[in-house]
Amino acid sequence: MGKRIILWLLPALLVSLIAQSAGYDYRYWFDQDEDNAVYGTMPGRRIHVEADAGALSPSLHTFNIQVKDSEGSWSAPRTSWFARMTGDLERAFYWFDNDTLMRHESSALQGRVEIDVTSLAEGVHTLHYAAMTTDGTLTGVVTRWFVRGPLVEEATSLRCLWSIDGGDTHVDSYSIADDNHIHLDIDVKGLSLGRHYITLVVLDDNDCGASVSTYFLVVEPEPGDVNGDGFVNGADVTALYGVLLDDNTVEGDPDVNGDGVINGADVTALYSILLSQ
Repeated sequence: MGKRIILWLLPALLVSLIAQSAGYDYRYWFDQDEDNAVYGTMPGRRIHVEADAGALSPSLHTFNIQVKDSEGSWSAPRTSWFARMTGDLERAFYWFDNDTLMRHESSALQGRVEIDVTSLAEGVHTLHYAAMTTDGTLTGVVTRWFVRGPLVEEATSLRCLWSIDGGDTHVDSYSIADDNHIHLDIDVKGLSLGRHYITLVVLDDNDCGASVSTYFLVVEPEPGDVNGDGFVNGADVTALYGVLLDDNTVEGDPDVNGDGVINGADVTALYSILLSQ
C-alpha cells in the first residue's frame, strides 16, 4: 500500500519453517518436478532445509515445500519464487501491465530491488520482472499481480479484517507507519496445536485494498523459549528478567519449570536448560 515494492532474488536457497513436534516429515521440489520431491525428517521442531539448486538452469524457478501433520496429512504447498544466479545480482528490469515499451531498470543492493509504483493509478496491476548478474546472465520473466493502493499522502489509516479457519471476522484499525508497513498482532493462544488457515483483508480510507490467505502452524513453545523466537539462548534470560523485574509481556512461556508460578525458580530452570545444551 506504499510507494515501492521490494523484491528479493537469491543466488542460494535457505528455508526455515516451524513445525509442531519432533520427527516431523517434510518434502520439497523445484518448479513442477513434484515426481522428484526430496523427502526428509527434521530432528527437532524447526525445519532448516538447505536445498541444492546447483542443477537448475540460471533463471527464475519456484521452490515448493510441504510438512506432514500428526494425522499423516500433507499441508498445502508453500511456493516461493527465486532466481538461480551464476554471479552477483547487478540490476533488474521490469514493466507494468502491457506497457512493454516503458521498461524500467533498477540497480540491486545485496539482492534487493526497489520498484517505483507512484506513476500507476489505483487498482489491480501486473508486474513483470527479470534480473541480470554481473556476468550478463539474464533470468526469465516472472509476472505477479498486485494492488496499487493510495500512497501515504492519500491515506492515513488501514483497516484489517481477518478470520481464522472460517470463523468470526475481526476488524482492527492501524495508522500507517513511517516505513509504509503495518504490524498486525493476532493472538493464537486459544487455538489448538496444528495447522490452521487465516484470511486477511486490508482496506484503506477509500475501501481499496487486497486480500491474502495462507496456512500456518500453531506450535507449543520449546521449554525455556521465553521470548517465543523458536530458540533457547541468552536472549531468553534477558526476557525472563524483564518479566520478573519490569512485568514485561513475552511471546513465549516464562513459566520455565511449569509449576504455575513465575519466580526465581524459573531463572534456575532456564540456566539448567542452557547448561545442558
